[in-house]
Amino acid sequence: MLAIFVGGGGRNSNEETKHMTSTATINASLAHTMDGKSMTFFQWRAIGLCFLINMLDSFDAMVMAFTAASVSAHWSLTGAQLGYLLSAGLVGMTVGSLFIAPWADRIGRRPLVLLCIVVAGLGRIASDYARTPTHLGLLRFVTGLGIGGILASSYVIDGEYASAGAYERSSRVGFVPACDEAGINCAPN
Repeated sequence: MLAIFVGGGGRNSNEETKHMTSTATINASLAHTMDGKSMTFFQWRAIGLCFLINMLDSFDAMVMAFTAASVSAHWSLTGAQLGYLLSAGLVGMTVGSLFIAPWADRIGRRPLVLLCIVVAGLGRIASDYARTPTHLGLLRFVTGLGIGGILASSYVIDGEYASAGAYERSSRVGFVPACDEAGINCAPN
């Protein structure tokens, strides 16, 4: 397992070096080409969609925190049970970010984000019909899986579509993570 992290897994070092060099050359060439151009409507739209998707996901993550008192009262949950219920979505987000988001390199970012939107959306809708705290916790975990896949992938999409000079790119890349606070502020108080 350690060999994978230090460069010894799968390919020999010469193959790995050639692959990394050719990929770096292509990425540098593409970045150089995009740096000289202003952003198109398509690029702005892609970044805007990433912003909205992440904002809705941040809102969703905060909903359980804001409804915790009424959920706890409805099902007569102890503090520990409520803690597990609130953590289910966050655990799902972690698992989704670590194990689902890397699939984007295999199947593409757009298909993965769309799949994760469907998973998160179905999990959210099904959460409304949960009959027990365990059922709600499992549905929040599933919703978190989708959100985790979306978050990691959308940040990469944002970075790929942001063009212009180094300062402008960093400003635009920072735009999407700012949606977390926007989504949290839209949550009910």
